[in-house]
Formats: sequence, C-alpha cells, structure tokens
Amino acid sequence: MCLESLVAILALIAACTLEPGVYLAINIKAAGAEAAINKVNSFGPIFAVSLEQMESLARAVQEESLFGRTGGAATLAVGMARLFASAFGDKMLGLWYHFALMFEALFILTTLDAGTRVGRYLLQDALGRVWPTMGNAANQTSNLLCSGLIVSAWGFFLLNGVADPEGGTKALWPIFGIANQLLASIALSLGSIILLKHQLRKPDGKPAFALVTVLPLVWLLSVTVTAAVEKIGHSDPRIGFLAAARKADADLLVLKQELEKTPDSGPALEKKIHAAERLRLNMRTDAAVTAGFLTLVALLLGITISEAVALLRRKKEAVLSESEPVWLPHLDATKSGVPVAGLLGLGVALVQELSGQAAIERERIVQVAECTCPPNTNPRANAFLISADRRFNGINRCC
Repeated sequence: MCLESLVAILALIAACTLEPGVYLAINIKAAGAEAAINKVNSFGPIFAVSLEQMESLARAVQEESLFGRTGGAATLAVGMARLFASAFGDKMLGLWYHFALMFEALFILTTLDAGTRVGRYLLQDALGRVWPTMGNAANQTSNLLCSGLIVSAWGFFLLNGVADPEGGTKALWPIFGIANQLLASIALSLGSIILLKHQLRKPDGKPAFALVTVLPLVWLLSVTVTAAVEKIGHSDPRIGFLAAARKADADLLVLKQELEKTPDSGPALEKKIHAAERLRLNMRTDAAVTAGFLTLVALLLGITISEAVALLRRKKEAVLSESEPVWLPHLDATKSGVPVAGLLGLGVALVQELSGQAAIERERIVQVAECTCPPNTNPRANAFLISADRRFNGINRCC
C-alpha cells in the first residue's frame, strides 16, 4: 500500500505538469479531434488548447493521437515523460512515455498476480473446511485446482471484455479503486490485531502502539465507505450506479417507442438499445458487487472490534499463531554425513571454477560435440589453449 500511495502521488504530480487544456483534451471523449478541441476551449481561456499543440505532443511521444485517452494511463505516461525529459532532454520524450506505459502495465500485472495468490489461499482455506485435502497447501492437486479456478474467474471477465467492449473489465473498472482501498482496510484490520496481541504478550506492553494502524484504518474506511455509498445511491446518474441504471431504463423505453414509430432506422436504434441494456446491466452489477464488498468489510470490522475488546478485557489470550508450531527434527551432520558431502562437492566445484579447469572441460565437450577440433590435435590441449586465450585476452564481465 505504501508503493501504491507513492504511485498515486506520482500520478498527481504528473497530472499537474500538464497544461489544463492538454489534460482535458486527453481525458474527454468526443466525436473527433475538432470536437474535442472545441469542447475544451468552451470551458474558458485558461483551458485553451490547439489542434497543432496536441498533434505535436502526439508526435513527440510517438503516438497517432492523444485525444480521448481516458482512464488515466496516457495522462500519467505523458506527465512522467515530461518530468524525465526535463532532466534528460526532450529527444527521449517518446522513450519515457512508453517506459511509463510499461511501468503501469507491470504494476497492474503484479497486482493481478498478488490477487490471484491471495484468492487461491482464501479458496483453499474455505474448501479445506469442507474437504481437508483441499486445504493442504503442500498438495499439488489442490494448488493447481484452486489456482485454475481463480484464474478462470478473472479470465471470464477478461474474455467477456474482449467479446463485448462495454462489458467485462470495463464494467468493473469503476469499482476497482473502492475494492483496492477496502482490501487495504482488511490488511490494516489484521495488522491492528497483530500489533495489539504483540503488545499484550509483553509484561510492559503498550496497547496504544496499535494506533499506528488503527488511525489509518479509521481514515481509510471513512473515505472509502463514503465514496462507495455515494457511488451506489447518489441521485446523479453520472455518479450513482443505481441512478445510472434508472436512467438507462428510461432511455430504453424511449428508444423502443421510437423504434416502433420509425422501423426504417432499426439498425441504429437497435445498436443504441443494446448499449443501454449493457449499461443498465453493468451499473446494477457494480452496485451489487460494491454492496457485497461493504457487507464483507463491515463483518470483518465487527470481528476485529470484538476481538480487540476481548483482548483488552483479558477475556481472550493473546496468541499470535493459529496453531502450535511443528518443529523439524534436528539433523546431525556428523551422523548423516549428507551436509558434509554436499559441502565437499560444492568446494571441489568451486576450486575447479577458480582454477579454470571447469572452463577447459566445457570447451572440450563443445569441441567433441560439434567436431570443431582440428585434425591430429588433442581435444583437451586445444581446449586448454582456447579457454586460456579467452580467459586472459578476452573480455569477461557479467553484463
């Protein structure tokens, strides 16, 4: 979460480096370049931007166009490219732009990787309550099956987004920030209980140290829960999911009536009807998923509070492990001899590498395998000459 906070700060700084007109031109959807320019300029002189300015910026970052690149990725990339270019020169603006895009993609992929791992752990723990074999982390069948189920879950949304550009990941994107911050609240809740237990186990422990995570938790929940409730129930269709779904219902009614009156414009109206139906489904899905997130976080918060109260009242022992640790038996190297033999073998291999003997042997094997040794020549002697020449006259470095 600290890294994500740093990325958020970088994104804000990058956005501040852009002119207001350029920022809006990148983040406003319009029918075309001219329409986007006119729309941005209509906001006032402070937002003035020209078509030549946007085309020049697009050429500098090696893009065909920067108009309507909503979502924040292009904005962050252009801003970061300008920051780097101010230090290293404008000639590398395109390089820094695509470097920032790669950084964003890798950041998302690492988030997806971490989410897949956590999802597998949770699924294994849940299935282990019903079928103990599935809860065994050392069982390869359980690992593969649970990993496959989690990957299939997010893969379904990915494929759905490919099949329908308005569905899948795009449908869930509005709640990505809420889900991300609510996940952080879960981590802070668990961290608070661990800190509290750690302090209560000490004779002179100070439970107030748990405020290190409790205070950020209170702030995070206050902001995120407020935003989630607003996104669900706000009356403005541009903000609230349910309001947007109701607006889509009204639009569908009007479009269907218009289709009955003017059958000739059927294909265009059917396309609009399909888009409205998809929007209604997306908004209702987002509202339901967000409500589910809030319910789960509320349950976890209630469990956290009850656990903290029980610990502070000394009604529950402060135990930092779910089960008793199982220690491995002590291995006696003098009896088994296995570690000693391994160390001896490693020492011999190291001496061979340092003396150059290993390099000579590798070169000899290559010559024999590829038949590159000159006729009437001892392969080992020839390998010694080649490896010695490479060692003392060649360039040896790691990168």
